[in-house]
Amino acid sequence: MFTGITKVRRLRPREVNLKAVNDINDLLRRQHSEARKIDEDILREQIAKAKVVVAWNDNDRIIGLGVLVKTLTLSHTFATIHNLVVCEGSDRLSVGKQIVDLLVEGVGDVAFIEASAWPDDGDLINLLTVCRFKPKHKLRYRFKIKVPKATPALEINRLP
Repeated sequence: MFTGITKVRRLRPREVNLKAVNDINDLLRRQHSEARKIDEDILREQIAKAKVVVAWNDNDRIIGLGVLVKTLTLSHTFATIHNLVVCEGSDRLSVGKQIVDLLVEGVGDVAFIEASAWPDDGDLINLLTVCRFKPKHKLRYRFKIKVPKATPALEINRLP
C-alpha cells in the first residue's frame, strides 16, 4: 500500500540493481528524450565519481534523482548539479528540495555550485529559487559532438 512516504538519501552501491537502473532510465527519459541508457556498471561508476541522490517511495521505486559533480580547475573547485528530476504525481517541490539540500550538504571546498534550467521550465526554476540559487545573467555555450551510429572504415590514400 502506498502511504506517500518518501525517503531521500545517497544511492549506495549495494542498492544498484536492474530495478533501480530501470527507474533511473525512466526518470532520465522524462527529463531528456535523448538521454543515454545506463546499466548497472555505468551507475556504479557514477556513484564512485559523483554524489548521486535518489528519492524512494514506499513501493521501493526511485521517483527522484539528482547528481552533483565536482570539478577541480587550477584556480578553484566548483560543482554542478545534473539530472535533477522528480517524477510527476509526487510532491515535486518538496522532494526536489530534499534532493538538492542533500546534494549541497557537506560539499565544503567548492567556490560555487551551478545548476541549469531552461527558461520555460518554471518548476525547476521555482525549485532552484526555493533552494537559494540565484540566476546568472551570462550565456552558456555548448559544443555538441554528433557521433555517427555506424561508420564504414575510411581508406586514406597516402601520397608517395
